[in-house]
Amino acid sequence: MIFKRIRVAVVAAAAIAFTITTSACSLFGASRDDNGTLTDAATIHINDTEVGDCLVDFLESGDSIDKVKAVPCTMAHDSEVFAKTANALASSESWAGDYCLGKFAEYIGIEIDESILDFYFVYPQANSTDRTVVCIVFEPGVTDSTDSLKGVAR
Repeated sequence: MIFKRIRVAVVAAAAIAFTITTSACSLFGASRDDNGTLTDAATIHINDTEVGDCLVDFLESGDSIDKVKAVPCTMAHDSEVFAKTANALASSESWAGDYCLGKFAEYIGIEIDESILDFYFVYPQANSTDRTVVCIVFEPGVTDSTDSLKGVAR
């Protein structure tokens, strides 16, 4: 999978790119309540994340990752999954970027060009059978948030 960062109002530019392996299994699994909200920290595959999951050290992941540390948003974190889909067109960088851009305002509450927030997206390599796109929002400079970014409108 390919990992891209979107800078505010720039969909096609990528500041960072790296490959993510496509193993679909969780390392330890994630404990979730009846609403699907994480109840404990867990190391899981990027494709096992759910919208609303908060991530630790995602912004410091390095050149190649297949797992992320997901935590309840009440625990210190640096980013949050704001959208996710599986689509036959998902191996296209432009499709994945447009998808995430289109979902940003729905989750955050304002358009990206009005926001102080930024986002990354993860999409599959063209030769992969995986078609999962994961959109991840973060606030530049903040690595220890203890709140969700859903609906913050900033």
